[in-house]
Amino acid sequence: MMKLKIWQILLLLPLLALAACDSDTTEPEPEPEQTDLMINEFMASNDSHDVDGTGNFPDWFEIYNTTDADIDIAGYFVTDGIEDDVSEWEQIPIGFAETIVPAGGWLVIFCDKDPDLGPLHVDFSLSGSGESIGLADANEVVITAFEYEQQTTDISMGLSPDGSLEPMVFLATSTPGAANGAASGNLPPVVSDLDIDPVSPVPEADVTVNAEVFDDNGLFSVILYYNIDGGDWVEVAMTEVTKVTGNYTATIPGQLVDTVVNYYILATDTDAETTVEPEGAPTEVESYTPVYQLPFTLYINEFLADNSTGLMSPGEYEDPADAYTDWIEIYNPGDEAIDIGGMYITDDLSSNQEWQIPTTQPDSTTIAAGGYLVLFADKESERGVLHVEIKLSSNGEDVGLFADDGAGHILMADGYTYTVGTLDVSEGRESDGHEDWTTFTTPTPGASNDSGK
Repeated sequence: MMKLKIWQILLLLPLLALAACDSDTTEPEPEPEQTDLMINEFMASNDSHDVDGTGNFPDWFEIYNTTDADIDIAGYFVTDGIEDDVSEWEQIPIGFAETIVPAGGWLVIFCDKDPDLGPLHVDFSLSGSGESIGLADANEVVITAFEYEQQTTDISMGLSPDGSLEPMVFLATSTPGAANGAASGNLPPVVSDLDIDPVSPVPEADVTVNAEVFDDNGLFSVILYYNIDGGDWVEVAMTEVTKVTGNYTATIPGQLVDTVVNYYILATDTDAETTVEPEGAPTEVESYTPVYQLPFTLYINEFLADNSTGLMSPGEYEDPADAYTDWIEIYNPGDEAIDIGGMYITDDLSSNQEWQIPTTQPDSTTIAAGGYLVLFADKESERGVLHVEIKLSSNGEDVGLFADDGAGHILMADGYTYTVGTLDVSEGRESDGHEDWTTFTTPTPGASNDSGK
């Protein structure tokens, strides 16, 4: 059973006195003692308990009054960061009857980051991976402050019995606002934050699997299982790399393009209790597929396939009406400028090298970070590097941008298939880079799509 040292009481004057003593003098640490108010129970990972009647599942902690008189905690201070100065802790509002802890009774503080719900709702939440809780009086004198470790979802920790000077234990049943029951006994391991690095693997590159694993009695083993395209499971022991947070890691060797890699984790504690992640494994598993990828992100952000009065192509035209050409806007959402010289623009997604944008004028073909670039789809490339040898059909077709990944693979940076174009009405993403598309009666070539709404 994991136990928690709750009695890290910050007795300021005794500590100052110890600091002033001769270095050869040894003084005993202060013994835990019962105080009028004690943090008696808490839950830092709440997924299913509606403790405040709002239909939500907030984190919470409970204050227990050990005396035979009511105590009003209005003006008291609470925190989830005991390393901060008490003056920076959150203060309980004054002037509410709800802030009274009855004699021999309990009061629950809801850690939901929603103080508008009432004086017992504070503007912080508790971390399930470990944090701290503190309580100080209205004079900023700390009553109790302690740190806790990894928590189990929907399992509270508390003093058993109420106000005990023994360390906190996991409780079999959470009892916010009521007397604490018995300890829970052994709990199965907790597995969280399962992920892979890189998030989007490329072919033949090793993949690191990471997870946070914790058990109140200690872990016997953490095993990664993986298979390729549904074949036999391969077993790999995971290694603990960060003991404080329980971070475990293992490596899946690089695989061929388009293979499906399935994986899950089995954690076993010293009492043979087990947990699989994801829940339901090996029937339910995590998976990834290595694919070739471009090292950047660009979007076809907006286009107009039937232009008669909007953006005009620069340059001289015998008939000014000819300057109203089709156009395609490319958006760069990244933090670095990208030169699209050498990339391919197409009106047929099955033809990935239809027209290569020239590499001769990078000053013209470079898109600034967070910027836009308009290509004129007029089949008049002699007019400049931004004029491309495609036109867009008002009856509907494709628009796409392709690029070399640096290893000889021509990959689609972005593409879109549209149906029928409307005169002088553009199509574009609802906002820059958004997955959903819409139409704009006020087109915004070279500017944010938000400005056209």
